[in-house]
Amino acid sequence: MTAPLNHTRMMIGYDNVNVFSRVSAVTLVNVSAINGTHENNLLYEDPSLKFETGVPSGFPRIRFSYVSTSNGVTLSGIFNWDGMQDWDRLVIGGAGVVGGPYTELVRINLKPIPDYGNPGQSFLVHHSGVVAPHLEWIFESDSSLSPLNIGQLVSFQHLEVSMNPDTGGIRRSRTRTPRGRRAVGGALHVARSTNVADTPARFNWSRMDDALLAQLEAIDTLYGDQLIGIIPPNQAGRELPVGLEHYLGRSLGLDATAMHGASPTTHASRVSWTLEGAI
Repeated sequence: MTAPLNHTRMMIGYDNVNVFSRVSAVTLVNVSAINGTHENNLLYEDPSLKFETGVPSGFPRIRFSYVSTSNGVTLSGIFNWDGMQDWDRLVIGGAGVVGGPYTELVRINLKPIPDYGNPGQSFLVHHSGVVAPHLEWIFESDSSLSPLNIGQLVSFQHLEVSMNPDTGGIRRSRTRTPRGRRAVGGALHVARSTNVADTPARFNWSRMDDALLAQLEAIDTLYGDQLIGIIPPNQAGRELPVGLEHYLGRSLGLDATAMHGASPTTHASRVSWTLEGAI
C-alpha cells in the first residue's frame, strides 16, 4: 500500500520499539556497517549517533526482530538521513518469521524531491498496524546504489488527536549557541567552534476535552523520557513533510489549566505541551 495522504489532524507517535529492550536482533542484507559504526546504533534513541554503510551490493535491507510477537506499530519514520536524495523509494514490510516473506505495509516515494525540500531529511509515515514480530526496511533506487548514513529509525504506536492545536498554536524554534574553544596561542585566544542547536516545540490548545487530555497525560507520563514523533496537522496530499517538518523529540512537560465546564460532568482545560528536539 502507499502512504495515507489524509493527515488533517496531528499525529503523535509514542512507545518506540526500536530499542535494545524490545529488539532481539538487527540484521543487514546486501550491505555492511563501516567507519566503526554498527547497526545497533539504531537502537540508542540518539539520531546524532549515525549508522553508516559501504556501497550496497543490492537494495539494502535493515531487518528488526522483536522480542514481542505483537508490537502494535502503526507509525514509522526515519530521521537525520544524509543522502535521502540518492534514493527513489523506501518500503517497510512486516513478517511473522525471520527472513520473511515480508508483506508490504507502506511504500514511500522519495522522488522527485518537492520544491519545498526536506532539509531535515526526515519523515514519519502512518501505515496499517503491525502484528508480526519482524519489520524490514528496504531502500530502493532506479539508478546507482549509494551508502546509507542514517541517524534513527523509529517504529511507534500512534494517536491521531481528536482536536488539533489552536490556529497559531504550534510554535517551533531553532536556536544556535556558539561554543568557544581554545585557539592557537593559548588560553587567552578563543575561537568559535561548532554551534549547538536547540529545537524546542510547543503545542497549545485553548480548550481541550477530558478524553484527549487523559490521552496526552498518559503519553507524557509513560513515554515522555523516550522519543516522541509528531506529524503536524494538515499534511494532506503529501507523503513527505509540507510546511512544518515532522518532529522528533522528548517531552519537557505538559501544563493543563482547568476551566469551568458547561455542566458538572463536562470539563475542559487549557493545555500547553512542550517538547525538546532530538535533532
